[in-house]
Amino acid sequence: MNIKLDRYPHALVEEALRWLPEEETQAKQEAEQIWTPSLATSDRDVPGVQSQDLRARILLADDNADMREYISRLLAKRFDLQAVTDGQAALDVARAEPPDLVISDIMMPKLDGFGLLLALRADPHLREVPIILLSARAGEESCIEGMEAGANDYLIKPFSARELLARVGAHLALARVRRETAEKIRSREADLRDFVENASVGLHRLSPDGIILWANRTELDLLGYTGDEYVGHSIAQFHVDASVSEDILTRLGRGENVRNCRARMRCKDGSIRRVLINSSGYFEDGKFVHSRCFTRDITEHKWAQDPDALLSAIVDSSDDAIISKDLNGVITSWNKSAERLFGYMPSEAVGRPITLLIPPDRLDEEPKILDRLKHGERVDHFETIRVRKDGSRLDISLTISPVKDADGRIVGASKVARDITEHKRIEQERHEFSRELEKQVRKRTAELEEANRALLKDMEERQKLEEQFHQAQKLESVGVLAAGVAHDLNNLLNIIQGYASVIGPDVPRDEIGESVDAITETTKRGAALVQQLLTLARKTEIKKESVDVNTLIERLSNFIKETFPKNIETTLDLSPILPSIVADANQINQVLLNLCVNARDAMSAGGKVLLKTSVVQEGGLEVYGALEAQPYVSIEITDTGTGMDEYIQSKIFEPFFTTKEIGKGTGLGLAVVYGIVKSHNGFVDVTSQPMRGTTFRLYFPTIGG
Repeated sequence: MNIKLDRYPHALVEEALRWLPEEETQAKQEAEQIWTPSLATSDRDVPGVQSQDLRARILLADDNADMREYISRLLAKRFDLQAVTDGQAALDVARAEPPDLVISDIMMPKLDGFGLLLALRADPHLREVPIILLSARAGEESCIEGMEAGANDYLIKPFSARELLARVGAHLALARVRRETAEKIRSREADLRDFVENASVGLHRLSPDGIILWANRTELDLLGYTGDEYVGHSIAQFHVDASVSEDILTRLGRGENVRNCRARMRCKDGSIRRVLINSSGYFEDGKFVHSRCFTRDITEHKWAQDPDALLSAIVDSSDDAIISKDLNGVITSWNKSAERLFGYMPSEAVGRPITLLIPPDRLDEEPKILDRLKHGERVDHFETIRVRKDGSRLDISLTISPVKDADGRIVGASKVARDITEHKRIEQERHEFSRELEKQVRKRTAELEEANRALLKDMEERQKLEEQFHQAQKLESVGVLAAGVAHDLNNLLNIIQGYASVIGPDVPRDEIGESVDAITETTKRGAALVQQLLTLARKTEIKKESVDVNTLIERLSNFIKETFPKNIETTLDLSPILPSIVADANQINQVLLNLCVNARDAMSAGGKVLLKTSVVQEGGLEVYGALEAQPYVSIEITDTGTGMDEYIQSKIFEPFFTTKEIGKGTGLGLAVVYGIVKSHNGFVDVTSQPMRGTTFRLYFPTIGG
């Protein structure tokens, strides 16, 4: 059985912390809160659930029967709920009939919660399904880990019924909005494509070197070409006058807009079409990327032969108000857009002073504008206020150019007026929104800083509790060895007593010397045994440094040989060339001791324990989720004990799971092994069969790997 540690939270011990004796009362109260689904007794009580979201399909994956029953009781009356026992079953059900929401535990057999999450996100038919992960692991780090893996939400056990219902309601509503929005976008895109392809004018895009990148159906029909015959070719080969296309590209490259450029285009059948081209450039980071060109056919129109009529039509069809005046400020022309914008008919405006449109508080602007025009200057994008016929005010952007006669003398001015009232209103609203947003950001930042301080305090407290938990479990392992240690110390004391009893005044000096030497040697053996026990039990700070695994195993082997029953044989198979690892030696000692004690307990009638080390070369651990190809040190602990079936193997790393009799084990030893190995960026694997023994394999990255 392969246990993929990279997918499971390294702090499974945190779940155990909730059940330590000093927290027993609080844990019991939290459990009672979880298992009393008295909230939300009707559809109206479901927080955030819209009527259209009721009866949505929800898929629940959790290997804990009690949790499945609890969540089913909360959701089954309101939604179409299907519950399965593992991630693989959930994936099969989702592929057969996509759900509206998935709720998944993280630790499950066959396929865990993270594996299910990755599989759903990789499936194009299921990648948009919202996923809520359930875990007993609390804290900001675990939440971020789940969200980065692709989860939509992360719910920490224990949770209340109302909290679960609120999260479910919110994500169903969001999913519905996303589906509706996506459908609207698809519909709008289809409408837009149809509009563009069948527009009344031809459209095309050009690269900076004049290659046609795209053209709509109207343009292709106008010239009689297929897409393959037109797109991908140089626009110059379709212009009768090559200089026109060159001039357009040059002007666009300078950032200019091309307006009503007359050109002649060559059709597939050899005929010539007269067109007007309007074009602008698209730039990214100051670089000309492509053009946007509009081609209007005027072959059959009188404009093609009458330039003055064309100019008049252009002025009248402009969306901007175009007004001309003489150097005295008297209006001489007035187009249709000026009529729409200001409300005056041409007969009401032409011949009257331009001050007709200027409010009293801005009359001083006109003399300044006329003075600049007389000197040949141009006024660009001058933002001001003008007055309509009905007295209402408009925010206006003015562009005014001097008009010259055939001799080059300035005889008047041409003014383009654009209404920017709506633009100004939007800018004002945006400014107000920005100020309010800044205010909210400052407020939220203060709240987050306070929450962060509280979180840091909570993390410090949790770290202290975790350290206490590790020490308690270490002492439990030491306590298990107490009987063996007591037996060996008793034997040593008997030896000392025996030699001491023969020492007396009548004993020859040479015999006294031999007895004293024996007593001294026996005392050293007893002191070494006690020192080993104290080393294992000592509470130390976590300190990662270069560690020789072979040396640790040899010392531990000597200790367990003296403390384990004599019917258990301990052998070593250590690689002679083993790289060092970066680790906390005391924690690695604790991992090895826990596994050896478990091996001893599995061989009550005696047996063999083998401790083996080796090096796994690069690329050999992908199955365990290793992200980088590098050498790993492998430690194997093999026993000839009772072994385990697949069900027990799937549960052994869960806190409080034990197969031992009451009072002989807490079920925390392997949870600690799991957490310590994970904290060293390692992996653990277990293989076992009933009555065939068990092998645990630990993998740690080597120094410089």
